[in-house]
Amino acid sequence: MKNLLPRQELSRLFGEVTFREFAHKDMEEIRRMKPQTLFWLAFSTWKRIVQFNLLPVSAEALDDDIMRKDPEAHVKISKIIGAPVIKDISYVNAAVAGQDRNERTVAEIFAVRVYPNNLHLANVEFERPVRPAEHDAYKDMIGEYTDLFTKVAKNAIRYGKEQGCNYLLLTARLPYHAEIFARAGFLMEDHVSESHAQELGVGIPMIRQL
Repeated sequence: MKNLLPRQELSRLFGEVTFREFAHKDMEEIRRMKPQTLFWLAFSTWKRIVQFNLLPVSAEALDDDIMRKDPEAHVKISKIIGAPVIKDISYVNAAVAGQDRNERTVAEIFAVRVYPNNLHLANVEFERPVRPAEHDAYKDMIGEYTDLFTKVAKNAIRYGKEQGCNYLLLTARLPYHAEIFARAGFLMEDHVSESHAQELGVGIPMIRQL
């Protein structure tokens, strides 16, 4: 999973990029750096278990953890269902040198193999490159963003198939993002309407069969 980011493209856009990789063995550090991402990943997986009746569980069993937005919620879910929620995990951060020797994150990806057998892109982010305008016009980066995500999606699809995963999952924060994801073959899940998802503030769940 550590190779889902299009590293050559990022280096072309941003120059010298430093990639930091974190895997399942680094869960403590991942929890420290990305507690909310871990929580929303667990919440999304639990929601699927309940909504699709994957297992005979009580929908209220996780209420307290949801209220606290507990980054360890996946541990409790694993105990409830008797199987690991997180089967494998990869967090990759791409950064470049910024001002005053500080580093600036230009891209990151948080990919997880989750119960029962899906690949979840819990977070994919790209920053707009800072570079001189060409021909007196600053190039619109949306097209390049779309191209970068398309490469991520292709890498994720290939990896998911190699691992025998059933679906590739992600959540679009905004309808505009959903349009970009749709170009890569993702569909909104039938049981959640776009408007309802936005009202709940949990984004738009999207899915692609592998």
